[in-house]
Amino acid sequence: MKRLLSGGLIAAALAVPVFAQETTETSEDNAAAQADAAFPVLSAPAEGPQPDAVFGGWELRCVELQSNEKCVLTQFARTGEGEVLARLTMEALPDGAQGAAGITIVGPLGILLPAGVTLQIDDGRLNRYPFAVCERDGCLSRFGITETEVEVMKAGTNMTLGIVPAASNGDAIPLQISLAEFPAAWDALQERSPQ
Repeated sequence: MKRLLSGGLIAAALAVPVFAQETTETSEDNAAAQADAAFPVLSAPAEGPQPDAVFGGWELRCVELQSNEKCVLTQFARTGEGEVLARLTMEALPDGAQGAAGITIVGPLGILLPAGVTLQIDDGRLNRYPFAVCERDGCLSRFGITETEVEVMKAGTNMTLGIVPAASNGDAIPLQISLAEFPAAWDALQERSPQ
């Protein structure tokens, strides 16, 4: 898989603003509690424009950029206690691109950057991706996935993201994203995306 840097510009244009709030302890261990002040979670989106369509937790958002419409899917990743700790944005790539989809994951400030972010579908292979840059709203990881990997997502039940607080013992906090409505969301995204 090759990292895609161009997708971040679209994702940034469609990104939902996030704000800090305090963390709580996960059931796995006390990593989040140790990082209480230095590892704020992201809140759910503030009031703003309504999405173009909603599929479970997936939101389809489209904007006009120059002469083209650009659309992305957005989903918030939550801890076992339901707190939002990361945001995943996904765009369909045009024919001829090196992948089928570009993904941007925004995690909070205060994470252990060398650990990157892990992504796993159900009990499948654990993939690790680096963080590219940290900005005011959080740290970004951008990468591309293949058509085969999109099909794995469509057939899956849950996606688990893992991010590691800088002030922890190195254990990742698991974050859940439901894939129940992803097939319909992906089809809608492809319909709205130029090929």
